[in-house]
Amino acid sequence: MSQIPTTLKEKRRFWHSHLEAWRDSGLSMAGYARQAGLSSKSLSYWHGKIRHESSPAATTQRPRLLPVSVAATTAPDTSESSASNDAGLCLVTRQGQRVEIATDFDPATLQRLLTVLETSA
Repeated sequence: MSQIPTTLKEKRRFWHSHLEAWRDSGLSMAGYARQAGLSSKSLSYWHGKIRHESSPAATTQRPRLLPVSVAATTAPDTSESSASNDAGLCLVTRQGQRVEIATDFDPATLQRLLTVLETSA
């Protein structure tokens, strides 16, 4: 097996360079690990760890608060759908996606939706 560094910074550099070499090699992950004298489980672990850390969702530690503006509304437009008329909240993302949230919303469903919207932003 190859000599693996001991500090976290050295480990990241070591595994990152091996992951790049693996991608360039055209070999399967197990094949590259075998050829390089590495544990395929360790290579796979660091592949997931580095990929997860570099994803946009991983860099967000907590939700960001953004300014909102509250606009006065007039009487409801009866031409809108009944779901729109029952909306307690209306969320508009930076990309212009509009989510109307009824007063009897399911918090778990809303959380899943927000997670999807954050990861696609």
